[in-house]
Amino acid sequence: MHVAYNAILLGNYFSGVEITISTLAEMLSQELGNDLHVLINSQAKDRFSFPKSSCHPIGLPGGRLSRIAWEHFIMPGQVRKIGCDLLHCPGYIAPYKVHCPTVLTVHDTIALTRPELCKVSNQLYYRALMGRSVRQAAQVIVPSSVVKEQLMNLFGISSAKINVIPFAPSSVFKKVDDACLLDKVRCKYGLPEKFVLSVSNHEPKKNIAGIIRAFAAFKAKVEGYKLVLVGRDAWGTGDIASLVSQSGIAEDVICPGYVPVTDLPAVYSLAGMFIFPSLDEGFGIPVLESMACGTPVVCSDRGALPETTAGAAVCVPPDDINGMAEALANFAANAGMRSDFIERGFKRTGELSWEKTTRATLEVYRKAVE
Repeated sequence: MHVAYNAILLGNYFSGVEITISTLAEMLSQELGNDLHVLINSQAKDRFSFPKSSCHPIGLPGGRLSRIAWEHFIMPGQVRKIGCDLLHCPGYIAPYKVHCPTVLTVHDTIALTRPELCKVSNQLYYRALMGRSVRQAAQVIVPSSVVKEQLMNLFGISSAKINVIPFAPSSVFKKVDDACLLDKVRCKYGLPEKFVLSVSNHEPKKNIAGIIRAFAAFKAKVEGYKLVLVGRDAWGTGDIASLVSQSGIAEDVICPGYVPVTDLPAVYSLAGMFIFPSLDEGFGIPVLESMACGTPVVCSDRGALPETTAGAAVCVPPDDINGMAEALANFAANAGMRSDFIERGFKRTGELSWEKTTRATLEVYRKAVE
């Protein structure tokens, strides 16, 4: 079976969607070899290596419109020319028309169910084409039962067509004990001795304001900690520096910006606690990355996060500032509770793996071409 895999979304920065697209391509290339045809932007091909697969660099002038035009009007012809039996579109939308069966991955439905948390361009694009993509796909993959239920309610899709396949943290995420490496990373990013960590793109659904307010409330309970906000400024979060100043914690907040995946395991391992109070999530990989590195998690109780964490995190409503602060304070003060949740986190991440995800994906491929 020759499989075309649309990896055109891969670019300069990694967010949850890009992590899953690139990691699955790596795993599939191990299983399918040259029968996997990875379609990738030529500007990104040097950053990603799928050595056992057939890579097809696509020259695009840049910008979202050119990518959309390529996906809908040019990619179907290329897939036909390659002679593929199946097309996997791992980024929400499939081409308007293609000659072979498609498998579609839908990471979340936030653009439709919580449009205020998305860019207007995403709202319009997904509203116009997600329903059609889901209906025409031979099989659909989602990372959580929450997203499956949403798709069924939104588009009337049969349960049998939607496959829940959880993602997993990359194997690079594990507790770092190397003191030299930890010191190097601490020095590189100016990390303090004790800190609460957040890792995400800075955008509305990540509730950056809630993180800052919760940390300010936590500081009133526990001394000695600082807040480290890892991530790039994406859009829509306003003036973070101003909010930090208004909260009276300007001296206690560090914003190192985007941290590459090579350094993230050490950053997670250095943190005292991890906070992730998203307003909505279709899955939430950062909470699993933190658990895999032995750092206890306080996260939102919205979207798929309770399902993803499966009892291994303290889940709090994202608007409950005092509840989040109290949870952080409990981890700081209660060594027994801290150890318990660290062990729960290791157990939960041990239940998930990209090997399992890949095997389940290959089974979906087989169903799609039957």
